[in-house]
Amino acid sequence: MRIVLLICFALALGGCALFDGMGDSDASADAGPTDAVTAGDAEDADTAPADTASEDSISEDAGDSSDAEDTADAVDESLGELAFSAGLEQMALWVGESSSLLNVEARDWDGELLTLQPGDLRWRVEPEALIALSDCTAQGCRITAVRSGVTTLYAEADGFRGTSLEIEGVGWQMVEADERVTCAINTRGTLYCWGVNTLGILGNGTQTGGEVLPQRVGQAHEPWRTVSLGSGFTNEVYGAACAVSVGGEIYCWGDNTTGRLGIGTTDSQFEPTHIASDSHEWAQVSVGSATTCAVTTSHEIYCWGRGSAGELGTDPIPTEFTENLAPNLAVAQIDGVPWSDVHVSYSSVYARTTAPANANLFAWGYSYLGAGSMELANTPIEIGNYHFVQVDAGRNHRCAIGGSGKVYCWGSNRQFRVINEPGCGNAPEYSICTPTEVPELTGAAIDLGVGPTHTCAVVAPDESGSAPHRIQCWGLNEYGQLGNGERPIELVVTYAAEGGVESEEDWSSVSAGVRHTCAITQAGKLFCWGELLTGFDNGQPSFQVKTQPTQVANPRL
Repeated sequence: MRIVLLICFALALGGCALFDGMGDSDASADAGPTDAVTAGDAEDADTAPADTASEDSISEDAGDSSDAEDTADAVDESLGELAFSAGLEQMALWVGESSSLLNVEARDWDGELLTLQPGDLRWRVEPEALIALSDCTAQGCRITAVRSGVTTLYAEADGFRGTSLEIEGVGWQMVEADERVTCAINTRGTLYCWGVNTLGILGNGTQTGGEVLPQRVGQAHEPWRTVSLGSGFTNEVYGAACAVSVGGEIYCWGDNTTGRLGIGTTDSQFEPTHIASDSHEWAQVSVGSATTCAVTTSHEIYCWGRGSAGELGTDPIPTEFTENLAPNLAVAQIDGVPWSDVHVSYSSVYARTTAPANANLFAWGYSYLGAGSMELANTPIEIGNYHFVQVDAGRNHRCAIGGSGKVYCWGSNRQFRVINEPGCGNAPEYSICTPTEVPELTGAAIDLGVGPTHTCAVVAPDESGSAPHRIQCWGLNEYGQLGNGERPIELVVTYAAEGGVESEEDWSSVSAGVRHTCAITQAGKLFCWGELLTGFDNGQPSFQVKTQPTQVANPRL
């Protein structure tokens, strides 16, 4: 469809210009030279005399023309189009980071650059609240990613075809802290690890040294769903890691003295190595001090590694160590109820079922299992008449969140890592043998992090919802791992969830390591505190204690 418009301009010498709807024009010689058209001029030039057929009348005359044709005609009649400089169509920013000034160019249909005036550009964001605009000029704006997610920024101006830019705010979605090492996964499913690289725990192909800043791990197997770290239990057994890909495969690396990497041998691995199983699709994995367990997408649990204390959940306990080197042994379901998730501690394992009512937590192995005393259980036993929505296991104590948001803990209480209560049953006097409520939480807990000697919980705001989610920690604080701005010289413990982490951030999740703690905000920022690696001196790691949350430097995208 081609429309020819004769537009006459009230110039000093008079004159007409012929526009054929395709952007070409022939002007009378009397009209004189033509200057660059500005967006302000566009409004005057686009206004036809009263006796000239308007766009609406043309549409009406067309009668049966389609909406698509009308839209095309309108575009053809406009001055030109907008575009972000350098043809930019997509960009990614870490949450909290800002771009350079992004300029928008206006060009006519012949490609000639036009000048935009202040106020010509209009900005529109869908969905809102994911990015913020600042330092705006007549040609562009600076963009800051406020929360993780994908949004579209539209630039519009009268008389021009608009343009858009897809912006991805990249944040952190999970973090796992352990003994002088941390791993985290961002919202793209990219896995990073940093810290002291004891026997290949960083998964970078080496077994010594370390990394102060997050380094990408297992790029060939991305995207990742979840990661788990397990510190060793002696000076001869070091840490190990396993991660589940979005495709449902498990890769493990690090120390393999006890066979917990599940690769069919006891050889340690220095980069992600596929476990010896191709018949299962995995949903979640948990690495302990000597044993690893994982849940399939069909809600079965398999365990491998050390099983001498019943950690494998099978009866009888395997007599041949070689039986435990791969995911061959399934843990029996309780009355046919599927398993939900699993968490491995030093010598015990805790798993929730998908049961919607009470009694959904079970344990096996040897320790303070939570059934009333220190016990040995080769197969799962029920832990009280509770319905827990989350459980986490430290080396010698465990905690869980009940349906109402209350936190319950049990196990070794030597450093009041649980609560200030006396001993029980046949356990030492500093132990708690059944789930016991933690006092003084300021709200309902939504996440837990349980380390060897301290525990942290993310608690929701009060009913008004005006305050952010807080983190409250209790236990040992000799390295500032409680995040309350203090590092006592004496061996002082906080045995109740009083006070909280010194921060105004709105928290989402938390992970408690051995000497440090890490947490992610609702927006997707990552912070750590406690004993943090700062570098190496003659091959030996050096550390600095941070008693308040310190943001982790984001790697390049």
